[in-house]
Amino acid sequence: QQREAVYPEDAANEHTRRESQDHGLRTALHKEWEGSDGSEGDGKGALVFQEALAILRNLEPSRKGLVRFDKSSGIFGTTIYYAKEAFFLLFMNGPPDHDSLNPQPLQRKMSKPLAKAVKLLEGAARHNDSDAMFLLAEMNFYGNFTHPRNYKEAFRRYHDLSQLTGNSSAQHMVGFMYATGIAGAVERDQAKALLYHSFAALGGNTRSEMIVAFRHHSGIGTPRNCDEAALHYKKVADKAIAHSRSGPPGGMALQRDAYRLADEEGGVYGEGASVSSAGVNANKGGPNSDTHASLDDVLEYLDLMSRKGDLKATFSLGRLHYEGSRALNRNLKKAKAYFMIVAKKYWARDGRVIAGGPSGIEKIASKAAGYLGRMFLRAEGTEQSFEKALTWFRRGMANGDALCQYEMGLMYLKGYGVPKDALKATDYFKAAADQDFASAQVNLGILFLDQGDVQTAMRYFELAARHGHIEAFYYLAEISNQGVGRDRSCGVATAYYKIVAEKGEA
Repeated sequence: QQREAVYPEDAANEHTRRESQDHGLRTALHKEWEGSDGSEGDGKGALVFQEALAILRNLEPSRKGLVRFDKSSGIFGTTIYYAKEAFFLLFMNGPPDHDSLNPQPLQRKMSKPLAKAVKLLEGAARHNDSDAMFLLAEMNFYGNFTHPRNYKEAFRRYHDLSQLTGNSSAQHMVGFMYATGIAGAVERDQAKALLYHSFAALGGNTRSEMIVAFRHHSGIGTPRNCDEAALHYKKVADKAIAHSRSGPPGGMALQRDAYRLADEEGGVYGEGASVSSAGVNANKGGPNSDTHASLDDVLEYLDLMSRKGDLKATFSLGRLHYEGSRALNRNLKKAKAYFMIVAKKYWARDGRVIAGGPSGIEKIASKAAGYLGRMFLRAEGTEQSFEKALTWFRRGMANGDALCQYEMGLMYLKGYGVPKDALKATDYFKAAADQDFASAQVNLGILFLDQGDVQTAMRYFELAARHGHIEAFYYLAEISNQGVGRDRSCGVATAYYKIVAEKGEA
């Protein structure tokens, strides 16, 4: 890089020489390709596929940073934010494609680079290159890289690949197209759909495992079979729990991305008449609450109150950025900054409590300490430090914070920076569980289950399940499925496994 900066002409000549060599290599490869007999395993398919993929990557527009902008405070920042949003809405959005489900393929002319890439992929597909076959199928089905959609061609590619290699993703798509008969590409056949989904599920395709489980659970295209439904839902639930337990201490931070479009309008039957907006899910805010406010308005209001010295608003901003949501990406750097602002209002650098703070600051500061300790424990937005994590947890526990108690129990249970001590861990979990902290209730239930006290374990799992804790549902499913300490109940087990699978989005 330094040489290119000092000697730009030499760098340009070197670049030209390399391009010439690459072009010569590709030309020789194409000539040899055209003269080959098309037999499988000649090793050329992968090379040509990589070249086609490089062309396609250059075609794909980079939209990073255009879909979601950070809204800065102040007049200038707000003006820039809305200017970017307006530019994206006016110039970067095209009209919807009303012909996406047209049974007749769109006769749209492809650009020269796209046509070249497609030709290369078709040549690789003739040599039975599975990657090329799958990419061609995806391009025809989804219209990737501006390729015209052709569902019949997509079905042919998926079907050929599934027959050739048993690719579970291809089998899943064949099953999907048989089930829906999308755009008339193939005649609907639920028996064949279940057959291909069953093969895909045996190959480990998670979506097909969910489909097969639901079909046996609801009796779609096959007689209802609770045991088969439980078997397939359990496979997906096992994957979801394995993913949840992986990662940093305490497991992955699961962030649900899937949602129903109708829920944004109050549900399929409207506000108050659908399950998503009625009963326990109903909006309960009054005229002065922010229940119906947009996230941008909430963030703007909290930022204003935080600048006025409202520590609850500052803490809420930190928690929003830490947890994230569908409309707000996680920002651990901002979250740590907000938590630090709250903590420094209560503790000095040496840990001494600062006298004369506002009323109730000890509770808010202890909650912030819990999140700061968690970030140091899990290396989120900062370097991992068990020592600093312990410091923050001990500060928060002085005021009885449940998160700090749970995290201390986890550190003693796993031996993170402290000697392993299951008895101390149990005491900390019990203190947090008494405050209705779901993760502590689950860990306490696991400890009781290991000791053979199934009834006490189930009581804690059921308490945690009220908060939607994924592991609580999993253990309840396992207990019901295996009949531990009670009669086996396939229906209950299937219902719990289904919840775990859907929560994990595995």
